[in-house]
Amino acid sequence: MLNYGSRSKKAKGFTLIEVMVSLFISTAIIGGTLSLFLATKKTQRFTNAVAEIQQSGSFALNYLKREIRMVGYQGCLSYDDQEVNVIASAFTVAQFEQQKLIGYEVSTANWEDGQPFNNKVTALTGTDAFSIGRITDLTNSLTGPETKNANVKLDNSPALDIAKDDLILISDCSSGDLFRVINSPASAGGNLTLTHSQGGNSDSKLSKIYLNSDAVISTYQNTVYFIDDTGRQNPQGDNVTALFRAKSPLYDPEELVEGVENMQILYGETLATGNTRYVPADQTSPAVIWDNVKSLKVSLLLASHQGVRNTEDASTYEMLNVDVITPTTTTTTAITHSGGRRLKKVFSLTTNIRNRME
Repeated sequence: MLNYGSRSKKAKGFTLIEVMVSLFISTAIIGGTLSLFLATKKTQRFTNAVAEIQQSGSFALNYLKREIRMVGYQGCLSYDDQEVNVIASAFTVAQFEQQKLIGYEVSTANWEDGQPFNNKVTALTGTDAFSIGRITDLTNSLTGPETKNANVKLDNSPALDIAKDDLILISDCSSGDLFRVINSPASAGGNLTLTHSQGGNSDSKLSKIYLNSDAVISTYQNTVYFIDDTGRQNPQGDNVTALFRAKSPLYDPEELVEGVENMQILYGETLATGNTRYVPADQTSPAVIWDNVKSLKVSLLLASHQGVRNTEDASTYEMLNVDVITPTTTTTTAITHSGGRRLKKVFSLTTNIRNRME
């Protein structure tokens, strides 16, 4: 005889209440885990954004500091006492001196008028820009001949990247000549020949004969630093800006640091009284005498790539006495930041121009 009562007891399952309690507990655990995961991910994104702008800001300031300190560097030639003989055409001694440092207020589209990079670079309105001229010493030695009207021939080890129209300074610590390369240099027999005849120079002769044992060859470049749009957008659709540079002779823009929204600069000009005033590039009454500028204050506004704020950025950022405000303002002449939900931070420094310090 079958025992149906005993079988029924063994087949007994969960009650509806037990199932509902189990589902509630499981849902609570899964929900808590998901909330913790999302909170952790949000915190990680925020931390990454902070680290990103800190790293980018520090790199940008250190890079600009190194470049600014080398303004007007001309090797072993004295900055004040020894004038360089410029034979490069379309480039005068006055331009050589002036281009050691020039500042610009980007208030209109034609801010670069009259400069060698005119119509070759653009910059965001409301930012500052500056250009510097300096030489870069080469370790390559001259191989002859030792005459002032011949081509300059030098050892091509290590290999040199010198092209037609490049400006070259040859000096021996007592005098120097700046000429334009008119040929397309190509290595031959381990040597590189630089032609400085007329056609790119006002004179085919250097001011003196430079001895192979004493002469130093350097490249000269004028470089402009500015802020512009990269043409890219972040995942939230915000325009991405960056710090750029453009180097002579072509002045092709090169992106240096992503996320730089603004740059403001004050120039430390030494007055006849011996005092120093810090003024913007468009200072008037009196205007800035660029040869007397011996230090710079630089301020950069950095933005993270991703938007990680909970709300729209309505902050005002102070940059060297300039207020950079929210873009929702109705003031048309105000300098504004990008708004949005990206993190932003101001980085600043003051640095001396090493070659102008007594």
